[in-house]
Amino acid sequence: MSNSKLVKFLNNTKEQPTTQKKYTPVVFSDSKGNWLKNHVNRSHSVEKEIIWWCKSGAKIADRLKWLQTTLNIKTRELGAIWIYVWLGTCDLTSYNKKYISINTYTDETINHLIDYYNKIIELVQQYDSCKITILETPVYSIYRWNCHRKHKTPEEFKEQDNILTDQVIRLNFKIKELNTSINSHSPKFSNDLQTKSK
Repeated sequence: MSNSKLVKFLNNTKEQPTTQKKYTPVVFSDSKGNWLKNHVNRSHSVEKEIIWWCKSGAKIADRLKWLQTTLNIKTRELGAIWIYVWLGTCDLTSYNKKYISINTYTDETINHLIDYYNKIIELVQQYDSCKITILETPVYSIYRWNCHRKHKTPEEFKEQDNILTDQVIRLNFKIKELNTSINSHSPKFSNDLQTKSK
């Protein structure tokens, strides 16, 4: 999905809630969350309530450590929160100077992410005032990123794109299973954020 389609979707979603807020929404993410934070409408009654716990380039293990040291304080400060975990892209791919590449060609990273999602779920479930949803990872392109960053031979990343897409699909399937086990669900970003052209 293009950035312009995402921005258009965000700008067109203006329906106000009809019930009182029970939980403060918290986006727990890497740079994707920072990008989204910069595109929310701060004057919108719902969007201005979102709390952002985002760190660019963060891997899931580092974010779990941060959450372990911070969650108790944050729940006392914020009250009832619903944490939307949107991590994984920095584990699936590596950032080297200005280009990205795939980390593994196996399911090793998927299994690693699922292990850490489970650890995050176990931590959050220790707090009665917290709920959690693991957000699915949108499909993204190594090839397009590296083209945008003026890589001299971006074609060499097309095969990595195919492997990454398969990994994201398998990861999202496991995320659906995890969310089902905790009575939650994630939007399908690769589908739900696209709007048809008129």
